[in-house]
Amino acid sequence: MQKCWLFLLWTLLHLHHLHPATAVSEAGEAGCPPLDKDSMGICVEECGSSSDCESAGKVGHLCCSNGCGHVCTKPSGAQKSQKPLVIMAVLRDNVFSAVLEILPAPLSSSELRSVKILTLKYGDARRACAAFRILEGHKEVTSVEFDGAVPKCGEEL
Repeated sequence: MQKCWLFLLWTLLHLHHLHPATAVSEAGEAGCPPLDKDSMGICVEECGSSSDCESAGKVGHLCCSNGCGHVCTKPSGAQKSQKPLVIMAVLRDNVFSAVLEILPAPLSSSELRSVKILTLKYGDARRACAAFRILEGHKEVTSVEFDGAVPKCGEEL
């Protein structure tokens, strides 16, 4: 019985060696940037390995943990740029197109249709604040918040 438990423990500890195609780098390992301690990434599995990133046209990116899922990320040694401001909005219905049409154009957007969450990335505070205010007053939005850093938008959000 004890040998069985030891074998199970050994297998669990070495599972990533059995399936290297699904191995991903964790924050701080193999060039992945460290995670901010007060933020959590979106729970999306964008990649299973760094080769998935290259296949998706993101050459030089690594498949790294974002705190919840795994995304293609520039290595931590890459030139740092200002982090985008991320807004997450929960919609009443799947009205993603209608909501996106009235917002300042984001750098990128993601639609999690099954849970009706719209994620927007903005490169500057002015546009992010404008989008936040529009979403905050929209009848189809039940909740809106910044994921991570909150810019100063003039009034308290």
